[in-house]
Amino acid sequence: NLIRKADIVLLASAWREWEAPLVPESVQRLERDFGDKFLVFGTKHLDVAEQEIFSRRLEELTEIDAVPRAGDLAINADLSAALGTRFLDPIPMLCEAMPNGEVACPIFDADGEIVFYDGFHLTPYGAAILGRAIRQEALIDRALQR
Repeated sequence: NLIRKADIVLLASAWREWEAPLVPESVQRLERDFGDKFLVFGTKHLDVAEQEIFSRRLEELTEIDAVPRAGDLAINADLSAALGTRFLDPIPMLCEAMPNGEVACPIFDADGEIVFYDGFHLTPYGAAILGRAIRQEALIDRALQR
């Protein structure tokens, strides 16, 4: 069984509001059956204004940010509160908190590389950014040292 052989298992989904309260119990059952190796990855839907992207010149694309859906921020907050260090929130790793309290997520980086291609899925480049953030913060190591 692959789960038994794995050192770490990441559970990722486009979590919905009704699912969030069920996740901690599911993780507990998985840990009971397979050991202490499960981490939950948060959701990251962004509201992307496609028309804004299509109406810009190429050199202006780096100015476009997307905003995480409020429901996803709430779901991630609930999962974080329930799971503690077992929860990895991708939004702070990919986005920036603004002085006005909002969160801005770049669709393109400063060099014009695409980070998100549809407001939910990362490009390979975006996945590398996320992977570096997880590694730099030692989030997986910290989560497994509870």
